Amino acid sequence: MSSKLGGIIALIIIIIAGAVWYVTLPAEEPTVQAQPEVLQEEQVAEIASSSPITEEDAGLASQQYQISTGSAVEYRIDEVLRGEDVTVIGKTDQVSGKFTVTLTDLQATQADPIMINARTLATDSGGRDNAVKRFVLNTDTPEHEFIVFAPTVFVDFPAGDFLPDTTVTGTIIGDLTISGTTNEVRFPATITHASSGAIQIVAEQAIAYERFGLTIPDVPFVADVADEITLAVSLIAEPVE
Repeated sequence: MSSKLGGIIALIIIIIAGAVWYVTLPAEEPTVQAQPEVLQEEQVAEIASSSPITEEDAGLASQQYQISTGSAVEYRIDEVLRGEDVTVIGKTDQVSGKFTVTLTDLQATQADPIMINARTLATDSGGRDNAVKRFVLNTDTPEHEFIVFAPTVFVDFPAGDFLPDTTVTGTIIGDLTISGTTNEVRFPATITHASSGAIQIVAEQAIAYERFGLTIPDVPFVADVADEITLAVSLIAEPVE
């Protein structure tokens, strides 16, 4: 009897050790570790289809911009961790995309898909990051490596020339794809035309992650997780010469 009991205990230990190893095993590395402009050139053709932006489409008073260094994307979600209210923040600077801004009519702006490498999202906990990538976003699957936002229309921005040293507010509407599921999302946004010529876009929106088929695994030390996640972007786009 004692030998059977010992065998059962040994089996339980092996199962627990295997589960711990799988959770802590590093998730797949990003396919590209590069500056945003390099990431855009190598990845956008494969993951998001979009017609090239032309001056004829946007009008003569247009300027093309490319997302550059200094841009960032983050997610925020509230949870109760070991009895304490916590806001988890995950960030990445691996974001790329291009815009053609019509400086005489901001609402005529066109944009290529904005691509965010979900494998590079990082919080203050490597264990949490691995769990999010593997069990929530499924980024080990190549087609789920990128979160893609494809803007379709810029609305509610003021009419008239978008001059340097000007900040305006409006809404950017587009299709957001996470882990293979796409939904339309409206991002309230602030756009600034800096005196240097750069464009800054700051936007955020809370979304119900269940709309994208995402679920949060039950973890013993996490008592509660909010139903919504906030996505926030701060993009710096430089003129393309």
